[in-house]
Amino acid sequence: MSVSKPESKTRRELLQATVVLSVVGVAAPLLAACENAQSTSGAPVTGSTPASSATPNAGAEGIVAVSDIASGGSVVKIVDDRKIIVTKSDSGQVHAFSAVCTHAGCTVKGVEEGNIVCVCHGSAFNPTTGAVVQGPAQTPLAVIDVQVRNGVVDFA
Repeated sequence: MSVSKPESKTRRELLQATVVLSVVGVAAPLLAACENAQSTSGAPVTGSTPASSATPNAGAEGIVAVSDIASGGSVVKIVDDRKIIVTKSDSGQVHAFSAVCTHAGCTVKGVEEGNIVCVCHGSAFNPTTGAVVQGPAQTPLAVIDVQVRNGVVDFA
């Protein structure tokens, strides 16, 4: 009676399997990010509101206190699993956008040198409209409709 040996893999076959699994492990999140970025590129709705001069309530809910946003600056927050960037112009106008870059799904860094910047591939967006200022992104950031209540930026 002959006993069969279990099939053994060659070194080359093991290396090939490792490479395939590594590529799949890296590609899957990238593809998901691209799909995510495409789904957030819908038509924007209005999203700017003047900053109120009222002082924020200590226990107020909301995205961010207006006073926490530097003039001409921004704050990136995650609210209810949504990545949001809130900007404030020098004149005090508050704007909010998806913080997910429409090019490859990276989270934008914030306002630098007058534009919302994505550090992954160098895309830049207008901080008051979300429009693309510099590619490779071709679609503006999705606008999030917000309002200021008692000095706190919140969803409208």
